[in-house]
Amino acid sequence: MDNEAQLAALLAHEMAHCTHRHALKVMRRINNRSMYMAAIDQTLGKIPVVRELARFLGHTAAMAAVNGYTRELETEAD
Repeated sequence: MDNEAQLAALLAHEMAHCTHRHALKVMRRINNRSMYMAAIDQTLGKIPVVRELARFLGHTAAMAAVNGYTRELETEAD
C-alpha cells in the first residue's frame, strides 16, 4: 500500500465481508455440500471407485470454498 487511503479501502472491503456475513454464507454452502456428499455415499457407497471419487470431489469443493469468497461475494464487498 502506498498511502492511508488505500489502507482505508482495504479495511472497508474486509468489513463489508463481515457485515454481509459472507463467512456464514460460505460455511452454509460447505455444510450443504457435505450433506449432499453423505447422501451420495449412502446410495453409491457400495461401489468403491464411485465412493472414493465422490469423497475426492467433496474435499476439493470444500477446500475451494474455504480458500476464498466467490466473485459474487467479492463484488458485493466492493
